[in-house]
Amino acid sequence: MSLQEFLRVPPSYTLSWEDLVLHDGIPQALIGVEGLYAVYVGGKLSYIGRTRNLSFRLGQLIAALCGSTGDGVTRGHHVAWGWEYP
Repeated sequence: MSLQEFLRVPPSYTLSWEDLVLHDGIPQALIGVEGLYAVYVGGKLSYIGRTRNLSFRLGQLIAALCGSTGDGVTRGHHVAWGWEYP
């Protein structure tokens, strides 16, 4: 099952870590956006979506990823070159 199938909502953006770091980086539309969720699978950033797109599935996603090293969900916003977390 793909991440999109699990979430039942289309991702706002899907990025590989390589694309994020080595190529285009964070899309311009996301720079400075707050209330953004990033999902890491296998240590790679694979899904970025706005809070309202994920709220009804977020609890299940956290439960599904719990205990898997390198996987998880973070909440924060992108500023300049890195993620900041509250």
